[in-house]
Amino acid sequence: EDFQLGAVLRGSLAVGGDWYDVVTLSDTSTALIVGDVVGHDVQAAARMAVVRSSLRTAVLARPALRGVADLLTRSLGLRRPQFFATALVVIVDTATSTVRWKSFGHVPALLCRGDGTHVVLEGAGPPIGLLSDSAPIGEQRWTDGSSIVLYTDGLVEAPGVPIDDRIALIGETVAGSAVDS
Repeated sequence: EDFQLGAVLRGSLAVGGDWYDVVTLSDTSTALIVGDVVGHDVQAAARMAVVRSSLRTAVLARPALRGVADLLTRSLGLRRPQFFATALVVIVDTATSTVRWKSFGHVPALLCRGDGTHVVLEGAGPPIGLLSDSAPIGEQRWTDGSSIVLYTDGLVEAPGVPIDDRIALIGETVAGSAVDS
């Protein structure tokens, strides 16, 4: 009976490896994290839980984002690629009016300003599983009325449509709605 239940779960349970997290770093600083572990099964969901927890811990230990990948590599025990995952960490600091980010192979976030413009937060490094701290740390000015849009690749991947076009459409839609409201 247990074997049959396991076979049913493997065949019908729709889970995946996408996640998001919000981590309070201080009274004025918050980390927004989004990630995606390859796969749509129970193993992907389990890997996601481990990566999510490890990345949260690394960001709490390294809020300046320097050394996050090295800490994550040690935490996960990755010496060679065992699985593939992407993640993006965006830190909004209202005291300094800045947005800083570091991408581990993830699609870029969007900074949508209250004036109807948007900025693509580019600068991806290697994905998790191929970790190094070669990813640049980006920085932009945060202005009142701004929003941050984080997402996974499922939102921007469409057959025959360039990802950059889909990202631009999201930025225009979100930034334009801020002006309309």
